[in-house]
Amino acid sequence: MEKNKKRKYSLSDFFLGYFENIGKLTIVNVLFCLPIGLYLFILLLLNSASLVSIAVIFLIIPFMSPFFGGMFYVCSKVTRKEKISPFKDFFKGIKSNFLFSLLNSIIIYIIGLGLNITFSYYHTGLEGAMMIMLFVFSLLFLVFFISFENSFLTMMVTVDISLGELIRNSVLLVAGGFFGHIKTILSFSLIAIILYSVFVFAGTNTILIASIAALLTLIILPVLCSYIVVYNSYQTIEKQIITPYEENARKEEEKKKADTVSFDRDELIELAKGDPDEFIFVDGRMIKRRSVIKMLEKIEEKQD
Repeated sequence: MEKNKKRKYSLSDFFLGYFENIGKLTIVNVLFCLPIGLYLFILLLLNSASLVSIAVIFLIIPFMSPFFGGMFYVCSKVTRKEKISPFKDFFKGIKSNFLFSLLNSIIIYIIGLGLNITFSYYHTGLEGAMMIMLFVFSLLFLVFFISFENSFLTMMVTVDISLGELIRNSVLLVAGGFFGHIKTILSFSLIAIILYSVFVFAGTNTILIASIAALLTLIILPVLCSYIVVYNSYQTIEKQIITPYEENARKEEEKKKADTVSFDRDELIELAKGDPDEFIFVDGRMIKRRSVIKMLEKIEEKQD
């Protein structure tokens, strides 16, 4: 994609990026699902020993966290119209985002376990109105946190910033990326409706339902959902973070070039004469005379 050409995001652009890379994305999806299969196998072993609890089940979150970093990194490259290498990029995403992914997953684990304990403990002890208030508060919190996660995971694999900046920007983009989050939620709702229709069609055949669910998970669902999140979140991140950063970097570079124009003192004295805010042609480009004056002042400070 040409840097000077403004990117147009649309439904056709989304599907074009997906289907152009569908084979590679399927490989990434399988790579992501392999550790899920391993974890389910471990759960079966623990279940036979009666060691499975909700806390153990929720451990799948930190266990899978590094692999989310790999998958989101690949989806970020697809969104940015960059070529992908499924194996190389998947493991590069795991390696470069391991710490942030792990810290994020621990927070999700604590929140998920806390909500589960809260509802398990209070669902019989609270009256109707209080239970509704608890449910509404939890729902609003989940909407906020899911929106936060959309921006956090996308920014984590896209922008090289500190953890503090990552958290702060993700909080700001909960509201700043509102329409992107709405599109993501609507997309997930559509997927849920399609899956429900497929399972209804399968009837009561448990083996058929389990086979369909396993097949869809193995070849498409995780990477498709990740791509939806990244594609919708990246648009806001590009507009509010990446583009302003690139503009500032460009201005700083131009300023640096202007400050390093090579002229001797006498030439600068002549160029500095006149209105400081007037633009003059110096060394092949237009700059304000004020910049020349500053260069002259620096030279004189060094001589002193």
